[in-house]
Amino acid sequence: MRVLTDGLDEELTKLLKNKQVSKVDIATAWATEGDALVALEEHKKRRKGKLTVRTMAGFDGYHTTPGALRRLSKLGEVRLVEGDKGMFHVKVYLFAGSRGSFAWIGSANFTGKGFASNEELLYETRVTAKLQEWFDRRWAKIGVQPDQPERYCENWDAPGVPMRGVTDDREEDGRSSDLDVNDEAEVIVFVQEGPRPPPLVDGGKGKRKPAHGVVRIGGRRLPYRSAQECLPIVMEALQQRDPRFLWRCVGNPRFRKNGESRYIARSQSALGSENFSKYATKMNNGWWLSTKTQTREKWNLIIAAADIAGVEVKVDGEMWQAERRGNVKVGF
Repeated sequence: MRVLTDGLDEELTKLLKNKQVSKVDIATAWATEGDALVALEEHKKRRKGKLTVRTMAGFDGYHTTPGALRRLSKLGEVRLVEGDKGMFHVKVYLFAGSRGSFAWIGSANFTGKGFASNEELLYETRVTAKLQEWFDRRWAKIGVQPDQPERYCENWDAPGVPMRGVTDDREEDGRSSDLDVNDEAEVIVFVQEGPRPPPLVDGGKGKRKPAHGVVRIGGRRLPYRSAQECLPIVMEALQQRDPRFLWRCVGNPRFRKNGESRYIARSQSALGSENFSKYATKMNNGWWLSTKTQTREKWNLIIAAADIAGVEVKVDGEMWQAERRGNVKVGF
């Protein structure tokens, strides 16, 4: 067996060709375009399409690029993966061919720099049953993702560059959101309407009733009756401000439990346990939000969401007087 430290892209080209590789399994924290990706594409051409590639790629920090995901999708199947504990930081490459099965395990991500210019180390060994079992089990746990990689690509922007000024808020079903959010707004203000009568909202069965309070975002006053109504209002508003926001929530421990999405997910079935998926609401932006939690926890989730989005939360008047008796952890 060997230790590889230099010219990993060239080593990849040699291994693919010399071992007549027909199947490649990739597990990487990040994937970007580079010579390693080109090597896979050229190898598939040499084999006249007879190459199977499965890629598990993390997306923490949005370092995985749309170009790489789309090109890897043409080579095989791509599944985006979140770490069960912390970020997904694995770098494992499994190769199977007519001249044996080999594994590369080490520090190099499947990126241009990881295989060409960084100081990296990969250990080459034979593929063991346990190693292949680990990959297959992790692959199955992620499940089929018919649209998630492409949605990631559509919402992606270069790491460190905030996506702001989004003006087209039309949804896939043709509806448009009633949240006219100013992308320069940095503060969410929760208002107990005070001495003047609060606005009336739909109370069900054709009745109108006073709102419990109002959220002010970007110059708009958005009334709500309860924390259960306030939470999706805030989540949708912050998503319009930054299309990557809900993806950040999915990967944040505050919105997860036991490695599963607990409160926010792209599909209802992805909301962990049956209770959380059963009591879930589909928001206007197509995401699912679970409301299976106590009122004080809903307020805490609003605080957590604001923190993830990097905005400030303020309170005007006697807002949250009753809820704060339940140990609402706020920073003002």
